[in-house]
Amino acid sequence: MSFIPIVRTAHRHPILTPVLIVADCAGLLAFIRDAFGGQEAGERYPGEQPGTIGHAEIRINDALIMACDPMAGFPPTAARLFLYVVDVQQTYERAIGLGATSLTPPEASPDHGMVTARIQDAWGNYWSLAQAL
Repeated sequence: MSFIPIVRTAHRHPILTPVLIVADCAGLLAFIRDAFGGQEAGERYPGEQPGTIGHAEIRINDALIMACDPMAGFPPTAARLFLYVVDVQQTYERAIGLGATSLTPPEASPDHGMVTARIQDAWGNYWSLAQAL
């Protein structure tokens, strides 16, 4: 087994960071802020078209997500994200109230030691929400 050496990243970025490419990136950032307590990190950079975002970053606790509006060579792409939260029921209800679609309501899974729920946001991304039992 070979190991990848620890690499230095720019701006204290995690070694692996998802990038969400969606039409209306500003709306997605607001959803992440309001549904999951995300906080934007750094500046928003303008996109190719007026009023679009070419790069933005948002943190949810110690996780970092980069996001942008579509641009040449970077079409919108749905992502699947798994997010641990303090209270699945509360987070699920907040996300639904903000326009997310329910895929699986909160359900306890004692065999896996967690409560989970699944939603799809208005930008097509799938979120699995989990809370340890």
